[in-house]
Amino acid sequence: MTSNSIEQIQSKQAKDEQNRKRQKGDHSKKLPNKQH
Repeated sequence: MTSNSIEQIQSKQAKDEQNRKRQKGDHSKKLPNKQH
């Protein structure tokens, strides 16, 4: 593996984490507590 591919993987993992945090926040805002 080249250093370039490692950087791409790390940046992808960072993006995935951001997406997960965003999705959690969106779900908590959109979904009412009635569904729990």
